[in-house]
This record gives sequence, structure tokens and C-alpha cells, in this order.
Amino acid sequence: MLGSVILLLLSTIVSCTGQSSGPTCTISPLGVGRDDTNQVLNAIAKCGHGGHTVLQDGVYNITRKMTWDLVNAKVDLHGSLNFVPNIQFWLNATNTYRVVFIQSQASWFVITGSDFEIDAHNTGGIQGNGQPWWNFFTTTPRADGDGRPISLTVFQAVRGVIRNFAIDAPPFWCNCIAESQSVVYDGMKCNASNTNPAFAGQNIVPNTDGIDTYRSDNISMFNWDITSGDDCLAIKGNSTNIVAQNITCRGGNGIAFGSLGQYANLTDIVENVFMENLTMTRINSTIQPNMQNGVYFKSWDATINGAPPTGGGGGGGFTTNVTTRNVVLDRVNRPTTITQTNDAQSGDLPSKYKFENLHFENWSGTSLTNELVALTCSPAANCTNITFVDFNQPHSVSVVRNIFKTMDEEVLREERARKTIYADWHTDSTLPKYWSTDWNEWELTHFWEERALDGKLKIDKLFKETWQVPGTIKPLAYMVSTGGLYFLFAAGGRYYFWADRQLTIHSMEFASPQEFVDYALKADGSEDGSHMPDVEIQQIPDADFSWWSN
Repeated sequence: MLGSVILLLLSTIVSCTGQSSGPTCTISPLGVGRDDTNQVLNAIAKCGHGGHTVLQDGVYNITRKMTWDLVNAKVDLHGSLNFVPNIQFWLNATNTYRVVFIQSQASWFVITGSDFEIDAHNTGGIQGNGQPWWNFFTTTPRADGDGRPISLTVFQAVRGVIRNFAIDAPPFWCNCIAESQSVVYDGMKCNASNTNPAFAGQNIVPNTDGIDTYRSDNISMFNWDITSGDDCLAIKGNSTNIVAQNITCRGGNGIAFGSLGQYANLTDIVENVFMENLTMTRINSTIQPNMQNGVYFKSWDATINGAPPTGGGGGGGFTTNVTTRNVVLDRVNRPTTITQTNDAQSGDLPSKYKFENLHFENWSGTSLTNELVALTCSPAANCTNITFVDFNQPHSVSVVRNIFKTMDEEVLREERARKTIYADWHTDSTLPKYWSTDWNEWELTHFWEERALDGKLKIDKLFKETWQVPGTIKPLAYMVSTGGLYFLFAAGGRYYFWADRQLTIHSMEFASPQEFVDYALKADGSEDGSHMPDVEIQQIPDADFSWWSN
């Protein structure tokens, strides 16, 4: 498989680096405060077919959506395309392209065409001005994309090369390639790093994926360096013959195969993927607190949420012939997760999506949790022919145990209740017996500390600065689960529920703790809390909420 992909790659590079001679267009930035959009588009219109366009060093201010249609052409981008942070303008759907079908994501810059090369010479690329966007969405609810634009979208392109490109501060995904064939990315840097000290230690840069591949074939990624708050690479549906080599992921969620099966009536296929020389490294937590996974696979099995869906699905398909080789992990939370039941709820049909022929070779490094590999497989599809060779992940604190789980339906329901829907609640003794007063010190220290402190900072900011709630904020209860971190707390004579779930802030107000309990039981779907079992977690040793006031 690898040999055939490399032959396709070589033919792509040869065809894209031998363009015929034609007109040359050379432009320079107009200057501070000037709009460069027209001159950039005019140069591409004149020289984008059979010609050569040169954007000299400097900052090009881009104020509206832009398409480069390139055929048998070359672009030398020495400068930076500066997309001005007019947030409300870009959030208006008429001001972006909606060419990426999945979740109808927005794009402000689209490259299309055939037989082209774009070289940014390690000096040029895109300035996304993401900081104002990230600040904005700390107090404004978001639902998946919500119109935040992808920085660079390659759409319906054939035989293209993008070299030595940098994207700084993307509001949303750095890259997306959709409905394209035989495209090579050689040298890509993406940096989504919060610089606002008010949010130090928090992940306010969610959804800043390095790239999402979708409905594309023969796509190659070489020499990438991604600092992200989400997926470093995301291989989505109908991505085939994919090569990724020499990839460094700094923070975020790691490399994802998914989401898959998000549309119930569509089939998602991922086939023939080869990745090697991958590094996942945890960075300074004041910049990015997360480093969740090495490589993980997920398909949806749940009630569809929203249109277009931002969750759920239950669609069919398969992922097969995937190799990840020479992987080094630095303090990731979990090296590998494979789940066919992402976001599953009681009553959902078993997932029809299949993972098979997955091969993990020569893995090393450290992880922070005691699961080396976690598999959650559906009885309707199963996980087959998954191999691990030289898979060595010493735990950062103690010896790692291999954990393999293949769920039948009854066990799966129990696992959902225990880990996915509601985990262990912790509160005062006046509440039901399946609640606890203990803060688990091991959880706080080794897994949830950054999430918890992140939650405290967000709550403080929201209530004291944004909503101006008087008085001291007192935490009363908390819950941790695979889905997020939840708090019940008192402020200004009222009780509030706050959740950091899927990196989205929600809050609800209650007149009393009992009203909160009633709400939780209703959400649980049982009258007595039977779906909220008292999970036994090793206590090492107990702690209280004293850290809250530190």
C-alpha cells in the first residue's frame, strides 16, 4: 500500500513543479490600514491560469472572502495574508463560503484548480487574528463551527502542492481539504496559542484543528508542526490513500480518525492511511493545558443533534488498513482510544461503523493515566485485526496496565452509565447516598487539575466580570466524566450549575440544591438516580475544596 501511495505522490510533485511559462504578476502590500483584497484577486485572475504570481514580503490586508482558481500555475507567497478580525462580518453566512459539506463549515479563503504550486518560503502564509475570536467566545456560547471560518480550504483541487506555509492564530480549523485528489502539503506550521494573560492555563482555542481531510484521495502531509487546542490532524469520512510523515503535535487532542458516522444516511470510508514519525508533546500549561491522546479513533452512535449535526449520527462505513509507526508520546493523557460508541445514550442502536486492520508499530514515551489502550467496540460491527508491535508506553508515575474492552450490549449500557453519561458526583452529605463529599486527590493531581482550575477561572470571570454576581462564589459539588467537568456552586444567594463539556460553557440557575438534584435526576432519566451508580474510585488521599481559594 505504501509503495503505491508514494508513486502517486511522486507523480503529483513532478506534475506540479513543471508549469509552463506564462504571464508573471508581482504585487506588494499597499500599506498599513489599506485593503489589499482587490489587488490580490486581480493578480490571481490575470496570472492564475498558466502563469506565475508573486506576493512580495509584507502584510496583505484581506477584508472579504477570497478564491484562488489556479490551473497550471505557481504562486510565491512571501508575505502574510492578514484576515481582519471583523467577527460579526465573518459570522454572517453570506460573507463566507460553505463548500465543506460536513457540518456546513465556513471558509474565508478557498484554493481550487489543478496542477498548481503555492510556496510560502517559510516567511508567508495566513494571519488569522484568532485572539479576538478566542476572547469573544469565552463569553459567547458556541456550537461546533458556528460560522467561525476555516483559515485555508482546498476544495475540488487536483494535483496541487502547498509548501513551507504558516498559519498563525486561526479562529477555527487551520486547514481543510475537501473533494480533492493528489494534493501534497510539504511544510506546514499552525500556531493557535492564547496570548491573553487573563486566560492563562485555559484552553480557549477549541476546534483549532491542524487539518481536516474529507472526501479526498491521495493526500500527503510532510513536515508539519501544529500547536492546537483540538485535533492535530483529523481524518474524516471518505479520506483514502493518506500519508503523514514527520508530524509534531503540541497540545490538544492528538491525531484523530473522526468524527465518523455523523450522518445517519451516509457512508464514511477511511482506507489506506500510513503515518510515521509522529510526536505528541505536552507544552507549557499556561499556553495549552491539554494533551489528550496519541492517536484515537471515534465513530458516532447517538441521537442526531442539530441540523447539520454537531453530534450523534449512527452512520455506517468502515476504517481499514491504517498504520501508525514510530510514534513518540510526551505525557499524553491516554495513548490510544478506539471507540465505536462515541456519545452513545441508553436506547441507541448498536453502532454499525467498523474499525479493522489497524496497526500500531514502535510506539514509545509517557502517559499520565493507567490505560495504555482502550477499545469500546459494538456488537453490531466489532473491531477486528488490530495489532500492536513494540508498543511501549511507560506510565509517568507507575506501571501501565493494558486494558482492552470489547463490549456486548449489556456491558456497554453499564459502561455508558458509569463513564459516559454521569460519573461520580461529589457533594455534601445532605444529598442522596450515591453522592460523595470526597475530592479525589489522584484525579485532581493527575488528570483533572488543569480542567478544574480552568473551570474556576472561567467561573470567576463570568460571574464577577461579565454577569457581575455579588458575593463569594462557593463550590458545593462537582462531577467529572469522560464528557467534561461539572460544578454546582452558590453565588449571590442563588445556586448555579456550570459545565465545561466539549469545551463549551453552559450555565443554569437553581433556587436550591434540591432543585439541582431534581434536574440531574431528570436528565439522568430515572426517578431515583439508579442510572447514576456510585462509582468506586481509589482514594489517594482525600482532599477538599481548599484549592479553590488558592
